[in-house]
Amino acid sequence: MNDLLGDIKPTIAAGGYARGPGNSNGGDVEMGSSGGAAGDQDALQSYFREVESIKKEMDGIKAAQRDLMTMHENTKAMIKTREVQQARQAMEVRD
Repeated sequence: MNDLLGDIKPTIAAGGYARGPGNSNGGDVEMGSSGGAAGDQDALQSYFREVESIKKEMDGIKAAQRDLMTMHENTKAMIKTREVQQARQAMEVRD
């Protein structure tokens, strides 16, 4: 996971939270930092790309799970040993 509080940790370690307009770091945490807007946008874009790749992986896992569940349900109705063995081999190939 990304360290989302990494920007404020040095402030906390330096003697406490930023309080009021006269604080030493020159800004309000809710207003964001005064510099590095382009860097923030790049970090945000990188984060969203990572989220999209995770969503794609999850979709693939869900599809594989559905296929496996379908194969499992089909084996419940099989009577012949050969059919069951073929179905098991198909499920093992999905690993």
